[in-house]
Amino acid sequence: MKYNLFALFLIATSLSLPSSVFCQNFEGSLSYRSYSVLESGDTIASSTMNYWIKEHLFKYAGYVVKAPLLDLGTLYADANKMIRTNINHSGKVDKIPISQEPNLLTLEIKAIDEYEDILDYKCQLWKLIDIRTDSTISTIWVTKEIRNSNYDQFVKLFNYQSTLFPCTGINGWILKREDYRREGEIFVSEATEVKEVELNIAEMVAY
Repeated sequence: MKYNLFALFLIATSLSLPSSVFCQNFEGSLSYRSYSVLESGDTIASSTMNYWIKEHLFKYAGYVVKAPLLDLGTLYADANKMIRTNINHSGKVDKIPISQEPNLLTLEIKAIDEYEDILDYKCQLWKLIDIRTDSTISTIWVTKEIRNSNYDQFVKLFNYQSTLFPCTGINGWILKREDYRREGEIFVSEATEVKEVELNIAEMVAY
C-alpha cells in the first residue's frame, strides 16, 4: 500500500511540472530549400541546406542551385566553445571565434495567433520586427516540438545573421521563414525533411 501511494505521489508531481522539464534536445538532421517568389507567382530556386544538430554541436552543408551545383563547403559550430569552423570546398579551414563587437541589429519577435503544420510539426507564426522602424522584415514558422537548449548561443555565434538564428528568445525551432528583402520579391527558406536520429559525435567536430 505504501508503494502504491508513493507511485501516485510521483505521478501527481510529474503532472504538475512544466513540460520544459521533460523536454529533450532534438538530435538529428534537417534539410531546407531556399527560393524566391516573384510578384508574378514564379519561383526561382536558390539553394539547398542540410543541418545536423547534436546537443551543443551544429553542422551545416549547402549548395547553390546552379549547373553544376556550387558547393558552399561545410560549417561546424560548438556552442560550448563558442567557435565556428568553416571548411570550404577545397578543404581550407577557417576558425571563426564569436565577435566581441556589439550587434547593431535591433530585432524582436512577436507571436501571432496563427498556426500551420509543416512536415507534421505544428508551427506558430511569428513576426520578426526591426524595432527601429517598426517594420516586419520576416515571417517565421516556429515549432515547439523541436528544441535545443543551446539555441541562443547559436544565435550569438552566428552574429544574428543566420536564417535559422535571427534573434534570441525563440522557444523552439524555425521550420520556415519568409524574408521581405526586395520589393516585389519574397525570399523563402523552408524545411523539406526532418530526421530524428542519433549522430556520431566524431562527424560533428572539425579536426
